Amino acid sequence: MNGSVIGGIPVSAKRRGYALTAGVLLVMMLGGTLPVPLYVLWEKQMGFGPLGVTVVFAAYVVGTLAALLVLGDLSDHVGRRIVLAIAVACAAVSTALFLAATGIGLLIVARVVSGLAAGLATGTATATVTDVSAELKDTTCRTCRSQLGLDNSDEANGRLEALFVISITLGLRPGELRMLTWDHVDLSRGVIHVWRSASQSGDTKTPKSKRSLELPKRAVVALTGHKARQAKERQAAREAWHDNNLVFCHENGNAYTSDQLNWRFGKMTRRAGIGRWHAHEGRHTAVSIMSSNGVPIQEISDAAGHKSTHVTETVCRHVIVPEIRGGATVMDGVFDDEEDDTDEGGEEAETS
Repeated sequence: MNGSVIGGIPVSAKRRGYALTAGVLLVMMLGGTLPVPLYVLWEKQMGFGPLGVTVVFAAYVVGTLAALLVLGDLSDHVGRRIVLAIAVACAAVSTALFLAATGIGLLIVARVVSGLAAGLATGTATATVTDVSAELKDTTCRTCRSQLGLDNSDEANGRLEALFVISITLGLRPGELRMLTWDHVDLSRGVIHVWRSASQSGDTKTPKSKRSLELPKRAVVALTGHKARQAKERQAAREAWHDNNLVFCHENGNAYTSDQLNWRFGKMTRRAGIGRWHAHEGRHTAVSIMSSNGVPIQEISDAAGHKSTHVTETVCRHVIVPEIRGGATVMDGVFDDEEDDTDEGGEEAETS
């Protein structure tokens, strides 16, 4: 919620505006009642009786009603801040008139001006608080849906595409995906460096888990699009963006928790019609694909960052085919677009 934005303005700034507006309203209400104990003193000093006190009281009501009935919608036309500023100015003028009053006439004028200030502040501040409350409520709902992975939009699924592609083509652990940073991704060379994980120390699971992997072409394309998308999110978030340099993160730059990543991963695979997957199943799928397409067990173990080939054989791998081929090359073949095949076929036809 701290990183959410309403109309390009961080929610934290909206909340400060909410508090400021409520504070102005409180001051206006207090200012309208503070002079009341002085009426007895003024009655004796200025020589007006109980009827005069009643008239002074009534003057405040007249000013308040006039502001609410005649100028109630003024803030909708000229803006909330302008009307609140006018209300504060009226309150200041009213205070000066009270201090300068030497007779009941000036007191009545001061009370009318005080009533105008209270009426303007009441109508405008109430409208402002209502507006901000509605915006905060809507943003809170949208942010909660995003944090929980409940957003059903195609946009929400689109921003997870690169994560899914990296998971099933390179077999990174969920903790490695969550802590992957852009300075460890070289798109120009097509290489990714897995040097961090979401452990307490921030280090990878084992020393052999630190590895540099060649990116399949599909992964390069997915990450390039993801980086462009993230740049737009950073621009939209403005000062609410948390610059953690993470590849996969919330719309405000904050890291995913383990549960948040699993929720998103499972929701995406369910929408794809393959059931609800745990994020770790993407890793097992990558190992299985490489194995069934002939990548040697040692290369699979190295790519997955396993401590030994025994872990690969007993935990992840389904089939061993003794054919030496690089994992990235295999992934390009498995996930090659049909349109690429068509283009190649067309070029061959032209050549022949």
